[in-house]
Amino acid sequence: MKQYTNIIILALGVIFFIIYSYLAIVSPDKFVSPDEVSNYTFTRLYSQTGELSYTEDLNYIADGIIHPRGAIFIDGKLTSIKFLGFQVMNGTLAVILPEIIRFLTPLLAVIGALFFYLLIREMFNTRIAVLSYILLLILPTYWYWSSLSMFENVAGCTMIIISLRYFFNLLNTNKVSDYIIFALFFGLSLFIRPDFILFSIPILSILLWCIKRLNKVYIIYASLVFLISVGPFFILNNELYGSPLLTGLHIHTDISRPFLLSTFSISNIFANSLNLMLLTPVITLCIILGLIYWIKNRNQITEYMIFSFIGIITFLLYYLNDRIIDTNIHSSLGRYLLPASILFLPFLPYFILQLRNRIISILLISSVIIFSTSTVIPALQSNLKSVKGYASISQNVADVTETDAVIFLTYWDKAIYPERRVAIVSDLPEEDLPEKLYEITKKIYERGIPVYIYFKVELTQLVAKETMEELFITRGFQLQETNVRNLYKLAEI
Repeated sequence: MKQYTNIIILALGVIFFIIYSYLAIVSPDKFVSPDEVSNYTFTRLYSQTGELSYTEDLNYIADGIIHPRGAIFIDGKLTSIKFLGFQVMNGTLAVILPEIIRFLTPLLAVIGALFFYLLIREMFNTRIAVLSYILLLILPTYWYWSSLSMFENVAGCTMIIISLRYFFNLLNTNKVSDYIIFALFFGLSLFIRPDFILFSIPILSILLWCIKRLNKVYIIYASLVFLISVGPFFILNNELYGSPLLTGLHIHTDISRPFLLSTFSISNIFANSLNLMLLTPVITLCIILGLIYWIKNRNQITEYMIFSFIGIITFLLYYLNDRIIDTNIHSSLGRYLLPASILFLPFLPYFILQLRNRIISILLISSVIIFSTSTVIPALQSNLKSVKGYASISQNVADVTETDAVIFLTYWDKAIYPERRVAIVSDLPEEDLPEKLYEITKKIYERGIPVYIYFKVELTQLVAKETMEELFITRGFQLQETNVRNLYKLAEI
């Protein structure tokens, strides 16, 4: 029976690796989010040059706006506003196998599910573990974000799952290897997603609870390994952003987010939680019923359960305290809370196994599969349609512009970059924007660089095309039409 279980698990892993890789296989190298553009750009750059930044001399006369939205101009260099761990890990592997770049996330998603099976088997039993493994693979948020290969959330989630498997092992075995592996992968998870530091709260809570039975020397070893694995995070931040604790996101948005905001709102937390639960209503309801059955049957409140409750509460307080967001499958909240929310997944199969009517159990599992498929597949098809549209725009723009041209725009950089350089107009201050835009375009034009302005609706909301045309004409310039709608070339009259 164990042999058949392993075969089923491995077979499903291969099948879902292919399913998760669908977009990477059939879509062009275009993406629906500037986050993906940033990760893809700097992953490739790191794999080819070993660098996480590049230069663009025109930024000195363009107020640093010549870059895609996922990059930031700082100290004369362009670097990512994203966390760097995923780019370093993916780019390092791409040195050996360049094709891995768009397939690493699907691969790590399957590895994460395998380790989730091992974790749940040890925390519960094999039957619950197998069903939890299957349910994780088809969980809408996990499936969706595993398919968007240039987001780093699933990669970080996998590192957390691996670390937790060995964390709960060390509580029982006290083996030095469990301490070391836990610390290594927990550090890697923070390197990829620094916000996973929130897991330190439940981890420290459990460690303090179990401190008497832990090996103090092994804790020191684990601490050293943790510092080594997370060390590159601080080194790279210091090199690129000027401080070990600064990331590109902090510089780009100029934010400092405390754990509990002064405007703490319990109503916002409940409203956002409800919106998230409505993403997967059947799954959420069954998990809640599973928890009720667990307590009703007087099962032990385990360290795993305590950890899960502290973890989800910590993430909810941190992420859901902001304004109320109408959540859909692409909502960032779904991926932010993914690693904390999946910890409760085993209570769904526990609930199913408590049902004595096999027909109801089968119908329940079928409804979860149908719901997940009907939620994820249309969203992925919509993404595929979008990126194919972006690829078409990119080709059309490339056909009518010079290779050294600069395209001034807002939002549509993800379609046009990297085939052409882009300048993000929304990075300029709103005050006297038309005059500032004129000055920058004129300076670049005088350098002999072709200048284009892409007056799509997102840009016209900042500055009207008529306003710029009038301003250019009074200064001896005109906007010439091209064969691409809304794209105009700057030329002297």
